[in-house]
Amino acid sequence: MAEDMADNRQSAVYSSEAIKYIQLHTKVQQIRIVGSVSNDIRIFWSDTVLRKLKILQNDCTLTICDEALPALYGVLGLLELTRENELLLQIPMHYKGSLCIQTTSNKVYLTDCALIGPVDILTNTGAISVSDATVQTLKLYAKHGVIMCQHLKPHRELNMKTITGFIECGLDGKQKNFMFDCFSEHGRCRVPPVQSVEIATDSPAIVSAYSVNGSIHVYL
Repeated sequence: MAEDMADNRQSAVYSSEAIKYIQLHTKVQQIRIVGSVSNDIRIFWSDTVLRKLKILQNDCTLTICDEALPALYGVLGLLELTRENELLLQIPMHYKGSLCIQTTSNKVYLTDCALIGPVDILTNTGAISVSDATVQTLKLYAKHGVIMCQHLKPHRELNMKTITGFIECGLDGKQKNFMFDCFSEHGRCRVPPVQSVEIATDSPAIVSAYSVNGSIHVYL
C-alpha cells in the first residue's frame, strides 16, 4: 500500500514473512538497499511525469519496476526521468528471502545488512557498491560498470564479474576462510597470496572474480 509524502516521496510497506522473493528492475533509478531492525519490507521512491514505479505482489513474490523509456526523450526528458531518482529498499537485517536487483543505467548500493538468502545484483552501465554486509551467497555482475566492496563477509560464495569495469573488494575475515579464483584477461589481478595456513573448521567461502578489460584487486 503506497501513500504520498509531503516532499513528493512515496512509500509502501510489506510483511517480510509473506515475501520470499524480491525482484527489482529499474531503467534509470539509483537503488539503495539497507538493513533495518523492522520486520517489514519498506520501499521509498519518487514518481515523476515520465517515470512511475510499479509494485506487484504475487503470492510470495514482490516485483518492483519503473515504467520509463529514456530512449524516447531528449535531454530535458532525461533530466525529468532522473530527478529525485533514488529508490530506497529497506529490508530486515537478517532477511531470509532471495533478492534479484537489476538496473540499466544507474548505481546499486547494498549496505548494513546480514542476509541469509541468495542475492543477485546486475547492472549494465552502473556501478555496484557493497559495504558492511554479511551474506551467504552473493553474485555481482556489472557489465560496463565497476564493482567496489568494503567490509564484506561472504560465508558460501561471492561471484563478481565485469567486462569493461574494474573490481576492488575488501573482505572481512581470515585468509583461511576463503578460496580465491580470480582472472582478468587484459588487466592486472591481485589477490591475497597463497600461504600455508591452517584449514578452516568450516568449508571456506569461494571468492571468484572475472574481468575482460579491467583490473581486479581482492584484499583482506
